[in-house]
Amino acid sequence: MVGQGSAHRRLHCHHPGQPGQALLYSWFWILRRGRRALSSQPVISLQRRNPGNRYVFEPEVLREVAHSHLDLPLEEMIPAITRELAERYPGLIETEPTWFYSNAGGTMGQVAMLYASLREYVIFFGSPIGSGGHTGRYRFVDDHSVVLDGEMWYYGEGDLRRTEYRQGDSVHLRRGEAKGFRMVDGAYILEYARGPIPTMLPFGLADTVFSTLDLTSLFRTIRLYARHVLRSTRRRRFTRSRV
Repeated sequence: MVGQGSAHRRLHCHHPGQPGQALLYSWFWILRRGRRALSSQPVISLQRRNPGNRYVFEPEVLREVAHSHLDLPLEEMIPAITRELAERYPGLIETEPTWFYSNAGGTMGQVAMLYASLREYVIFFGSPIGSGGHTGRYRFVDDHSVVLDGEMWYYGEGDLRRTEYRQGDSVHLRRGEAKGFRMVDGAYILEYARGPIPTMLPFGLADTVFSTLDLTSLFRTIRLYARHVLRSTRRRRFTRSRV
């Protein structure tokens, strides 16, 4: 296992004038950590091990927090949800997250990352003008969402009619599942993913790499995710050292 100081040095051992090199180091560090996380646990354990021993968040708690602020306008709702999550999970939530574009599966939206590690993430995701595409098919990851504003349409393979989700509704994309979806005219969700998050990155970044070529958004995504992963890794080691 790479020590905290060693990991920190590998992420920062570049010249200040070479931001691309820093991002490259961050990307390889994420992939290596993700590979170790997968190789150190059998796939069956990712699905059956007691979540209380592995995960920080519970979908029910996130849903409860979201529902308690649905009566607010979106511009007030998102900061209110962020503040309450920061109170419930002290030191874990990014209270002033940076919004950045996300292109994946034909969908374009924007993301604000509240928390991320190798096993979980909590984000706001949406678009003020609507979009739609493929959800992605994640073999080892469960994805939970609460609709905060607007309307979301989904359909699965073989569905001849759509399923509509409106404000307050919950959506659960199970491991191995994939759907077509649309944010109707504009919608925002609070999204929680649980599982080996690095396995989601190829789908999450492929459209940017091979289609939009928006390197600014690509670098921002990698940089912010790497920062969150490093922070969560340090916190976990600090917690273990105090036990």
